[in-house]
Amino acid sequence: MADNPRFRLTVTTSGQFQGVDWKKTDVAVVYGIPPWPGFWWRLLHGIHMTPVCSPQLLRGPTAIRQPSDLAYHRLLHEDDGSQWRRYQGAVGGGHVGLTDVYFDDFGIVLQAARDGFGVALSDEIISARDLDEGRLVTPPMSVPAIHNYYCICPETKRGHEEVLYFVDWLIAEASLILGYRHNTLFP
Repeated sequence: MADNPRFRLTVTTSGQFQGVDWKKTDVAVVYGIPPWPGFWWRLLHGIHMTPVCSPQLLRGPTAIRQPSDLAYHRLLHEDDGSQWRRYQGAVGGGHVGLTDVYFDDFGIVLQAARDGFGVALSDEIISARDLDEGRLVTPPMSVPAIHNYYCICPETKRGHEEVLYFVDWLIAEASLILGYRHNTLFP
């Protein structure tokens, strides 16, 4: 904003792509899988999913040290289980949890993980503050996610100088933040 005082920035939130009011929105950050017909997009950040949990789950006889240890813990889901199935397929494990819990809000998933209720799948951006402050910990077992974060705009706004500038700026900022995190916190 300091470099571009004429820009007017209004931030709104929506839990789903379908909830974005494109009459009022030039650029959105979307978590999903393209293509989106009628829209232009650029990858903002490719994420890796990793289990996150309360520090207490990394101690004791059922401590999580490798993917097979997840069999002793409740898995917390924000979807139909597809993220965990992808994760388990990538790490060579299998877990059918009768005690798994499915939520419709990822914030509740993370709170349940903080409280030691089970293990969630998250990424280094969403869980950054919790990881930095020790409320959540992560065993070193990550895999590429099904979905990624994208900067997206209607095709009709693709050529607007302000839109392109803002998208480029968002991507550069995300790269800086992620480069810092990977170089300092996740050697």
